Amino acid sequence: MWQGGIPILTRLWFGISALIYFLLKCAVPKLGYFAKMGEEQITIGNFETLTRIDPLPHTQALCDQQRYAEAEEYLSFFMAYNYVNTDPEAVALYAAIEKTRSDYLYQLQKAAEGVAFGKSDELEGQVTAVV
Repeated sequence: MWQGGIPILTRLWFGISALIYFLLKCAVPKLGYFAKMGEEQITIGNFETLTRIDPLPHTQALCDQQRYAEAEEYLSFFMAYNYVNTDPEAVALYAAIEKTRSDYLYQLQKAAEGVAFGKSDELEGQVTAVV
């Protein structure tokens, strides 16, 4: 039977081929099977060689440049880890950044920066830059 110019057996063959491709490329690796080369399993990496990143120097450098939005975003990523959120220096720096960003004078300066220069790193400045 012809439908759309392609025989039904050809369409069935393409459908089965697409299903097999999906299973081999998408579904099977997510089920936990590993590709094998000879007798060795392919592993992604050795986790014992990973080192912890200290976010404080980079965050402090961003604060020195008065880029508090980037500093808070960067440090907030690391605050999810115990080795950072239990560090009193990191907690104090994060609180200082939040206090600075919530200050009305700082927000007013950033809004004026958006009006004057047409860009800002804070939301207030970005909104006023558009208007």
